[in-house]
Amino acid sequence: MDAPLNPMPDDRRLAALFQEAGPVNAPNGIEERVMQRIAVLPRPSSVTVKPLLPHWMLFLAGALTVGLMLASIRTGSGMATGQPDSGVVRALSSEWVLAAALCLACLAALDRLFVRSRISSN
Repeated sequence: MDAPLNPMPDDRRLAALFQEAGPVNAPNGIEERVMQRIAVLPRPSSVTVKPLLPHWMLFLAGALTVGLMLASIRTGSGMATGQPDSGVVRALSSEWVLAAALCLACLAALDRLFVRSRISSN
């Protein structure tokens, strides 16, 4: 155990007690006795962890994002069609939204892969 830079008074007293006692050897056979006691204990049951957001919400958010992107691409920007320029349309058709959607799809695929590998290993 590493000593702190500024030991507290209680730490000094405890260190002095350890110095006074010196090294102490464990009784013979303690490891076998501990392992025997552990062997008869019931095994803990596995806990299933629920995701923060249900998968249907992730798919709904992905579908909504893709739908908005397709709608913005279909309508085009205001400069090409002569319509008033909309900041929302420009934002949805930007490469940042496409990259975010691609990242979301990759993360959802990785999540599914890890969930399936965890299920198959049990």
